[in-house]
Amino acid sequence: MRPEVQRLVALGPMPDEDAEPEAIDRWADGLKAIPPPISDAEAALLARCFPPDMGYGVGHRLLHLLETAPGWNIALAETINDEEWRASALSAIRNANRGGSTKDSAHEA
Repeated sequence: MRPEVQRLVALGPMPDEDAEPEAIDRWADGLKAIPPPISDAEAALLARCFPPDMGYGVGHRLLHLLETAPGWNIALAETINDEEWRASALSAIRNANRGGSTKDSAHEA
């Protein structure tokens, strides 16, 4: 586990849009410090850190980072802590699988 990921996870879940700007900036800066791709283990930890809202776009950055994990699939996306973010990730995976992607479609059955 890379220290950049450990530091980000140690901040706790991403703050919501009502948080102080400094808290959101810490998360945004922490995400920028993690070069992709990430490992499956890192993705599993980070999947539990989504905010309950859009998080000023930082939530989308987190989702895009998760998508760089080699084993990113439905089973891993189902561990996302927020229902809306989980639904968005699952929809993207299913759409990619319909488009001919070879990413793990076995979990869809």
